[in-house]
Amino acid sequence: MQRRKGLRSLHYRILEVLEKNPEGISINQIRIELEVPAEEQQQLDRRVRELDSFYSIERQRKGREVLYVLRGELSQPLDAEPIDKTTRARILHIADGRCEMCGRSIHEDKIRLHVDHKIPREWGGKTEDDNLWAICSECNEGKRSFFASITDPRVQRALVHSRVHVRIGELLKAFHGQEVSKSYIRIVAHTHDDFEKRMRELRRLGWKYIFRKRKTKGRVQTYFILQHWEPWPEGDVAAAIREAEIKRARERLST
Repeated sequence: MQRRKGLRSLHYRILEVLEKNPEGISINQIRIELEVPAEEQQQLDRRVRELDSFYSIERQRKGREVLYVLRGELSQPLDAEPIDKTTRARILHIADGRCEMCGRSIHEDKIRLHVDHKIPREWGGKTEDDNLWAICSECNEGKRSFFASITDPRVQRALVHSRVHVRIGELLKAFHGQEVSKSYIRIVAHTHDDFEKRMRELRRLGWKYIFRKRKTKGRVQTYFILQHWEPWPEGDVAAAIREAEIKRARERLST
């Protein structure tokens, strides 16, 4: 097994366990096999995520568990740059004590904030300010579960597309006819831009969706359901949307 810069002995012990379990193994089973104390579970989770920079580790959902399956080494290592203390402090300062996903507050709701990647590093996300945010423990776990639940590689590639319209659209397509949380759409939008406006712009391309609001755990959540989608136009999606808006404006003037 090739030694990688930045990996520790625990990383290689995890890899050995994964190799011995080609059908998949849960994080709790990994912890038991390695005799890692329960209070160090968070550290173990972090070490597994760090391996994603060098190895293809597929997440497969089985009931309530997520199984980790080692597929092999990556031909090109991903961004493995850690979040340094200065960057962490800057992102927390920007958040101003509130979870950037659900809006709960440290002081009002007694939450703990984590600086995390919006798009995971194993999906190609970079350790850059635009891909970092401060979110609470509950939202952090929900985000991880969400990405772990998506095992179709076509969807994975779509969610890291360079165009925000395509990232949002491909997420909606992946769950066609099913509810998609606004929080999840914000994750894949991966931008400080007005992603809700980008969603509305999809209608210019003939897309149709509805939204519902429902109170969950004391908070009102918004969910979107895709009803109809159109193939992506050739070339620049944003340019196609602008052309559709110009055409619509001319039609209004002619009536």
